Amino acid sequence: MVREYTNRLKGIYQLLLTIAICVGVIVLSSFAFKRFDLTEEKRHTLTPSSVDLLENLDDIVFVKVYLKGEYPAEFKQLEQAVRERLDEMKAYAGDNLDYEFINPSENNDPEQRNEFYQYLQDSGLQYTNITLRSKDGTSEKILFPGALITYRNETMPLQLLKSSERAVDPEMINNSVNNLEYEFSHILRRITTDKSPHIAIIQGHGESSLLETSDAQKLLEESYPVARVTIDGQLNSLTIGANESGKQRLNKYELIIISDPDSSFSDADRFMIDQYLMRGGKVIWAVDPLVANMDSLRDSQQTMAINRDLGIDEMLFQYGVRLENNLLLDRNCARIGITTGRIGRFATCRFWMPRRTSTCSVSAWIVPTAAAWSNSCPGWPSTPARHAAWQRAWRGCARSPRSSTWPSSTG
Repeated sequence: MVREYTNRLKGIYQLLLTIAICVGVIVLSSFAFKRFDLTEEKRHTLTPSSVDLLENLDDIVFVKVYLKGEYPAEFKQLEQAVRERLDEMKAYAGDNLDYEFINPSENNDPEQRNEFYQYLQDSGLQYTNITLRSKDGTSEKILFPGALITYRNETMPLQLLKSSERAVDPEMINNSVNNLEYEFSHILRRITTDKSPHIAIIQGHGESSLLETSDAQKLLEESYPVARVTIDGQLNSLTIGANESGKQRLNKYELIIISDPDSSFSDADRFMIDQYLMRGGKVIWAVDPLVANMDSLRDSQQTMAINRDLGIDEMLFQYGVRLENNLLLDRNCARIGITTGRIGRFATCRFWMPRRTSTCSVSAWIVPTAAAWSNSCPGWPSTPARHAAWQRAWRGCARSPRSSTWPSSTG
């Protein structure tokens, strides 16, 4: 009898202790916020830059997601992924982020439904056709896999399904799911930023033409003012006077891009770039110190690389970088056709294909960087001031969520 009473009393104590622990955890959770991601690839963990953006929102951001209704499982997967990502973002933004899922086809009146479709198209969203199969046959349905994000008096569209085709496949859905954090953060940063950094694409030394860089420039112009600048030894090309005398100068651009120059930089141009860097500017150097002709590989398995005299070796060396006159053999490079034989007058070629090696859920879908003729670029110690300026310039350019590699043949 005494033992039974003791066991019962012990059970009551354990129950009360469990309740007290639970109450204590709840009370502590109201003062401290912490989330745990138990997935191996950390797919539910936001990057520090996204967290900082969400925690510092000054006003309410409202997201209208037009993914709701009856549609195939892959779109349900996308809807669920968007909902989970928004919940994760709301956990950091608090009351400054709210969202709503809307079915754009719920109106039974065809005229009003078409008017709403037109409104979504005018707002910048693209529709997608899907084919539904049933016992009675097949039918087509229109979806708008996108969202409209409103901040104060401004609204921006976000296309959740990244595809240039009206028809979709599961791989497109997976790519869109993996890219949700970047897409939301990208739009939030655009819509909440009062002043965007200015970017200059340098020309005048045989750099990549507008035709070759139009896609990149168009993508940059979605977020930043972009200008094409010819330095030509002009003092006002990269800097502007801070006072009437003009002795104190300020950078006009936060970033300049030098893409694939093929001719030498003059002493005046090198001086302008050096002064721009010393004032805290950032530079993306996409430089090929060697040029090789692909046409030679059509008839032979050998080709010759020719050195480019760009006149920037000494300047880069002062910042701790040296361009090597060599080529790297990399199985992840751009595909190159090698002649392996002939059938009549036609050459047979074998292509070395890029191969994906990343297992990261964010970057695994990114197409490998095309670097057909990459060279090594070792760093060397230099003066502290120039070395610090160089580190600032490259550190600022390296924080890109869309790519884990440098541009082709970066020096």
